[in-house]
Amino acid sequence: MNVDYTGRQFDITPKIRKEVEAGLAKLVKIVGENCSCKVILTAEKQRRIAEITVTRRTKKLVGHGEATDVLVAIDEALELAKKFGAEDSKDFINGILDRVLRDYYEKAGQKES
Repeated sequence: MNVDYTGRQFDITPKIRKEVEAGLAKLVKIVGENCSCKVILTAEKQRRIAEITVTRRTKKLVGHGEATDVLVAIDEALELAKKFGAEDSKDFINGILDRVLRDYYEKAGQKES
């Protein structure tokens, strides 16, 4: 697995790399070995943002986490990527999209077609 790190106003230490790679090892079980990963860590005032994207062929798992501590933000991003990378996640996402579509039609005063 190829991991590309980007730090925006943030230094990426070996401890942080170790934490990310330990979490990504669990994601590899979901998507398989032949994948690439991009990790973007950003520091903004009092918050730290972690964006993790795992790409395999045409499928992408994306996790986004925000917290005051970078390790907490990384864990949150990894958990979201694992949650939405599972086999049953498509049912959850389709349910959300269906609800958004219904709300849109209700606000527009139209019936679904």
